[in-house]
Amino acid sequence: MRSFLCLFALLLSCTTTTAQGTTRTVTVDGRTMPAEDYARFLVDTANAAALAHEDSVARASFAKVTTELSDTTSFGPASVGLARLLLDAGDAPGAQAAVEKLLLQDPTTPVADEARYLLALAQLQQGDAKSAAPTLKSLVDKMPEEERAMAAAKLGEQLGAQGHGAEALRYLGRALAGGGGDRAELERRMLLAIDAGIAPGDLRMLLETEASQGSFLDELLTMKLARVHVHLRDYTSANDMAARYLTRYPSGRWAKDARALQTSLQARVQVDAKAVGVLLPLSGKYAPYGKRALTAIQLGFGFAPKREAPPPEPELDPATGDVVTPEEQLAPKPKEKAPSLEGTLTMPGGIKLVVRDSAGDPVRTRQVVEDLVAKDHVIAILGDVLLDTSLPAALAAEDAGVPIISLSRRDGVPETGPWTFRLALTAKKQAEALVRLTVEGMGMKRIGIMYPKDPFGVELMNELWDELEKREAEVTAVEAYAHDQTTFTAEAKSLVGRGIASSTEVAECRAEAQQISNDYRKKKALEGCNDLARPIVDFEALFVPDSYRTVSYIVPALVAEDVLLTKDHRTVENYRKTTGNNSVRPVQLLGVSMWNDPELTKRLGRQIDGAVFVDGFNPGDGTPRVQKFVGAFAEVHHSKPQLIEAQAHDGAAIVAALLTGDAARPALRTRESLRQAIAGISEFPGVTGLIRFDEQGDSATLPIHFVVDGERIETRDPAALAKGGSG
Repeated sequence: MRSFLCLFALLLSCTTTTAQGTTRTVTVDGRTMPAEDYARFLVDTANAAALAHEDSVARASFAKVTTELSDTTSFGPASVGLARLLLDAGDAPGAQAAVEKLLLQDPTTPVADEARYLLALAQLQQGDAKSAAPTLKSLVDKMPEEERAMAAAKLGEQLGAQGHGAEALRYLGRALAGGGGDRAELERRMLLAIDAGIAPGDLRMLLETEASQGSFLDELLTMKLARVHVHLRDYTSANDMAARYLTRYPSGRWAKDARALQTSLQARVQVDAKAVGVLLPLSGKYAPYGKRALTAIQLGFGFAPKREAPPPEPELDPATGDVVTPEEQLAPKPKEKAPSLEGTLTMPGGIKLVVRDSAGDPVRTRQVVEDLVAKDHVIAILGDVLLDTSLPAALAAEDAGVPIISLSRRDGVPETGPWTFRLALTAKKQAEALVRLTVEGMGMKRIGIMYPKDPFGVELMNELWDELEKREAEVTAVEAYAHDQTTFTAEAKSLVGRGIASSTEVAECRAEAQQISNDYRKKKALEGCNDLARPIVDFEALFVPDSYRTVSYIVPALVAEDVLLTKDHRTVENYRKTTGNNSVRPVQLLGVSMWNDPELTKRLGRQIDGAVFVDGFNPGDGTPRVQKFVGAFAEVHHSKPQLIEAQAHDGAAIVAALLTGDAARPALRTRESLRQAIAGISEFPGVTGLIRFDEQGDSATLPIHFVVDGERIETRDPAALAKGGSG
């Protein structure tokens, strides 16, 4: 206590009173003294502590003055000192509160300008440059004219040191224009400030409000904005800025960079509003898919392609009924090169399709997209359909700033960026629809899965499992098999627990079989014992994500293991009588888009009555729009279109509608306006349904539910299926 009072007396003897304040007294450690003297002591103590980097002590002393001695003349210095410490500690709101209290209580305080400066710094630290700018300008403008430029230079230097790049650039530019210091040093500081991460909007504001033509600030900001727009993939604005720079500064320090940038940008920003790029596999093993998709795209633009020659009718031997192969077909022939489908096709309305072959090559695909933009100046791109090439195509389109409608189900494509859209029925969408129906609609909680060990089968299995876990359902049986497998006896037995000796009858049978000496006969006898066990069907629904061909092999194997998969009334009643299990309910069979083929019911018929699958297209839809497309496509290829062709048609129809325009909407002429229009589509009438895109650019069109009804495949509303499945 004594040492504190001695220190207080020593500091008090060195302090002079400069203004009249309060006349009240305070009691400190039992001694009464003027409040003014005690406040000055606390301020001096805080300043000394701050110099010694004892910031907590300094803050406490300053805060005591601002809260308990605010009627003294030391209130101003204490508020300013406290605000500085709080700013250094990153507490901008606290610093702002301290100086605002001072300026509200004593607006004419001798430290008012310093308080306003600190207030502006606190506002800048909180991102409120708009509020800070008038205060800083006022402080500089109050300086004598001959000192103003130097003051701006000093302020700019301080703002730059504190990381306020935009405001630093503002005052450094003013200092440079007013001759406030060494030019080379000011320019160096401006270069540092502009590379400190200034927001594009702030750069644009500085260019419009602070930079005058011919100034270093104008030259610097113009070139910086050109580069920023390239980074943002706004190539039109980048090209405009590069052109502005070269007009104003043809011999400027960045003129060479501006010319190189302009040369690379001009090819990108030039747009032929009637040219649409089409990217498909038109050579190699996937060429048939690409060719069919190209036909669908042309139909989407309202053009009927040339009809293909139908396959020749086979000649039959009248005696045997066998197909007779003509002699000229038996002789080996040199393989003829198929004509290229690449080129430019003219569509109705003057639209040109610039067709290019991806060849299934990711590297080639990226180059093709770049060429479509730089050489053909397309306004949009349709494609690709393949997993391997769709992502490189989307990435290249994003880099070029051109809208692309992908037709691939590959993960991550629509998330590439704002220029990428997708029309595809993904594994996730199919799993979501089936689980929503089964768990939420039908109330089933135990699900079995049989899936092929190929990429699509594994993906579907994982997506289904994830969706089941979200809804607190469980997978109670799982069997995987080879992708090219055709017999499923072992997998069917394993799925239902056959082979587990769970009953006395089975155990006795196995004991007798073990007495057989012949190994082959013993094996067959044991297999027969396994078949005595009642199947353990602990799943209410079974998901098989494979083609209709594989399903036609799996179902008989399951039926042989007494798994009831049909809702056919007669079959169910016979099963109940045979097994004596009157409470048994059919397992709900679930499938994917690869089931959608008339051959499914031809092969299985009533064995899978009530089975449900989803797809994104129904060629049997009787609406005129769908039947027109189906008929026109069949005229060319002599077969009905599948989902991928329907999606290609709808992508083309969307672009055609936006580029052609109508009475309500003018034809679009820029890539950006086209991108915005595609993103804003709501319920566009396509052959796959009413189309819209979600926030990521992915198609939000709902899958179509199909049900096997006897010998027919029919569409059914999910609500009706849920009602029937839960009854």
